[in-house]
Amino acid sequence: MRYLGIFASDEQLASEIIEGMHDDAPASFIRYPSFEAKALELLQTGECAPDSEDMLLRAFRTFDPDNTGYVPVDKLKQMLLKEGTAPFREKEFESFLRVSRDKQKPDMIQYEDYVATLLKEVDLVGR
Repeated sequence: MRYLGIFASDEQLASEIIEGMHDDAPASFIRYPSFEAKALELLQTGECAPDSEDMLLRAFRTFDPDNTGYVPVDKLKQMLLKEGTAPFREKEFESFLRVSRDKQKPDMIQYEDYVATLLKEVDLVGR
């Protein structure tokens, strides 16, 4: 769904979206017509649009009280692997680091560049 530009939370997927796509199929299957109809509905309503640039930057800035433009990798790792409603798995965090880590400062995330890259990718997916 993310490839299509639908960015539902895990909770939304489990409790709202997938639940309505089962029709008469066994619980572990979703038939394509059900998926297509729901995906089109979500795309038309914009209900599961990605977060805005401002929202993403504000989230990163909560970890940057001195407004340096950087967040330490170890600080984010602690938060993303251990906190929140859907913590990252180690493999997901490593994928995040491959894209987000600053080349000159490998122990830091330069989050404004990361957000710009992320939004560019989301824009390409949504076309």
